[in-house]
Amino acid sequence: MENITVVLLGLLVCVIEIVCHAPEITYVNKSIIRNIGEMAQFSCCIIGNYNNVPVCWFKLNTAKMIEPLMLSNSGNLNIPSARFTIQANDNCYNLTIRDIQEIDDGVYQCAIQIDLHTRSSADIMLKVKRIPVILYNSTKSVFVTEGEPVSLECYAEGYPNPKIFWKRTNAEILPAPYVGSIYRGNILQIKQVNRKDRGTYSCIADNGIGRGARHSVAVHVQCAPSITIPRPKLVEAFGKNINLECHVDAFPTPAIMWFKNGNQIYENHNSYSISERVMTDEITAGILSFVITADIHGDKYGDYICKAINGLGTAEAVIKVVPVSI
Repeated sequence: MENITVVLLGLLVCVIEIVCHAPEITYVNKSIIRNIGEMAQFSCCIIGNYNNVPVCWFKLNTAKMIEPLMLSNSGNLNIPSARFTIQANDNCYNLTIRDIQEIDDGVYQCAIQIDLHTRSSADIMLKVKRIPVILYNSTKSVFVTEGEPVSLECYAEGYPNPKIFWKRTNAEILPAPYVGSIYRGNILQIKQVNRKDRGTYSCIADNGIGRGARHSVAVHVQCAPSITIPRPKLVEAFGKNINLECHVDAFPTPAIMWFKNGNQIYENHNSYSISERVMTDEITAGILSFVITADIHGDKYGDYICKAINGLGTAEAVIKVVPVSI
């Protein structure tokens, strides 16, 4: 009789332990990756005595220190959204999100409040694939003096993390020390800028979602004048109309002056005409026009000097005008 009593008491204790076993979370699904517009379902399964224990789904805000957003309490949805549904199935609580949007990205938490001081929870990450977006701290237009270093920076966000690469317009070769026309990385560094390095550089962020993002950076190289003479020597006959031309590469835009025999030539003085033509943003053509005549000031044959000046320096070049040999 005593043995029977002991067995019955043991069974009773076992039954009581099972019935009174504190609830605990036994399963939540792994992190989920979805495209915008797709559907995701989170499952949270409980064992133990959970009949009177609230099982809640929250969305956490890890970026800002604010309270989590309660999405559901047991089988009841707490937010007015047709995209969210909650379903209690036996011991599992399934939260479903349809037509996923970028705002849905984040950490979702299943939590049970066992008693006033005891809480159990499990987190699931939902990652929403997003097209790349260039960040505001990327380099805008830059002004740099020739010979100085410059760094072009480009940063982007998106999911998966975008890869960054740099190109120049028209597939031009990148400045030294880079090789080729493409550089992969956030920062493009030029140790000694040359005037040939000026122009537009494109930062491209790509993560395979959408067409990628593009950001253009204009590099303005400030440089002293450099002069190129298309025709350094002209052989012309008496009475011929002459146009002397010098091409000045400089930034900021230089002042262009003409000299002969050490004297500056002015517009309309001694039948000279002076004009300029913009060839590119940095190259200006200076033009001196006249007719070869002999007058009281001497003939128009001889050496002409084109001189260019800006805040970074001075340059000059000579054009010879000689008569036709008889």
